[in-house]
Amino acid sequence: MTFIYVALVVAALYLVVCYSIAFSRKGKVGKTTIGNRRIVLHSPIQPGQTVAALTQQPLTGYQVHDVGPFGAVFATTPSFFSWGFLFPVDVTSVPNGSRIDVGIRSRLFQYGPLVGRAHNNFVATVAARTGAQITPT
Repeated sequence: MTFIYVALVVAALYLVVCYSIAFSRKGKVGKTTIGNRRIVLHSPIQPGQTVAALTQQPLTGYQVHDVGPFGAVFATTPSFFSWGFLFPVDVTSVPNGSRIDVGIRSRLFQYGPLVGRAHNNFVATVAARTGAQITPT
């Protein structure tokens, strides 16, 4: 019976530490890298206008953690099912508009279909806000 109590206390401490780390992690432009999981969009508006369109009015369900001249980092809050995600967005100038690279990073660790679903949902939100189309790779 004592083993069960010890296991419950250890599990509770583990969750407290993990949620503390997840809530304290903030994204910074230039430090939060896009990584391997990347979706590229093409927007007809210029890079400065693209960043402004994404950051001036809040995207529903996402927080702006940092804004730079050619990018921003958005985040979701940790929840019961996820440690939360950081979404680095890099915007570069291309002929006829801008290229938007959207990545995803977990605030702690996260694997599986939840990551892909969160990434696709964020990309759909960005595309709707900027009038962008997914660029085939």
